[in-house]
Amino acid sequence: MPGPRWTEEELTALQAQIREHRLLPAICIPGKSTAAINNQRRRQKGLNGAFQGRKLRPWTITEVKALRSFTEEYHFSAALIAQLELIPGRSRDAVSKMMFRQGFGDPGIKLRARQAYRLNSGRRRELEAFLCNEGRFASSEEISERWGIAQQTVNGYRRRLHAQLSWEQARASEHYKAKQQNVARTVGVQSCQWWQAWRARREQKLRHLRVKLQLSACPPPRRSCQTCGEEWFATKDFFYVTRKSAGHEAGKSMSRTCFLCQSERRRGECAELGKSKRAAA
Repeated sequence: MPGPRWTEEELTALQAQIREHRLLPAICIPGKSTAAINNQRRRQKGLNGAFQGRKLRPWTITEVKALRSFTEEYHFSAALIAQLELIPGRSRDAVSKMMFRQGFGDPGIKLRARQAYRLNSGRRRELEAFLCNEGRFASSEEISERWGIAQQTVNGYRRRLHAQLSWEQARASEHYKAKQQNVARTVGVQSCQWWQAWRARREQKLRHLRVKLQLSACPPPRRSCQTCGEEWFATKDFFYVTRKSAGHEAGKSMSRTCFLCQSERRRGECAELGKSKRAAA
């Protein structure tokens, strides 16, 4: 429902304050809201030297292409583009609005922003009280999972409340220790899988080399492994060679165990050593 009409005295007072180059929050007309003052100020544009408004500068094709490159190729945000002044003369809001109009930006980030959980004033006060009392020494990741907010949000509240955890406090929590154990187990499993695949590739490489030497015109002498009994060739590609020197005489000694059996034996010894250390601890 429209409000009462503006009187001549109110219009005169408004134009006088506009000529003084006052900003909208500083303009005061009794009985008129900020929205009403802003609408009337726009109607007075260009009349008797009153409010002229801001000059709009349309976006050029070069600026739009540069914005597309920054957002799609480098995944820059509107705040970062404005902070680095990558598009001169364009504020953060201007860049953000143009990104919205053109559909630029990471779809995943935009989806997370639309689905983000935002705290109201009551929940915000509860979170601040929790951070200062019960959750004073809890990890930020644990609090974010409990409250359904991002970990960066928790860290921001902690900085404003001066309730950050020290380096020792952050690593003394049970949540951090459990996370480190999970990471250690994951890395151990991945390491075992990588070495298993490497050993399979090495065995395949040795067998291909054996076939190649068998088909050669002058193959080297054969040598059997005393552990597995498999027949290989007496070269350093299949057996370890040790150099020995006794006085002025030097000689070589070739192992009777192939590379594959030597590797398996070392793994067994390391496993037994690890079990004994864990039992002693």
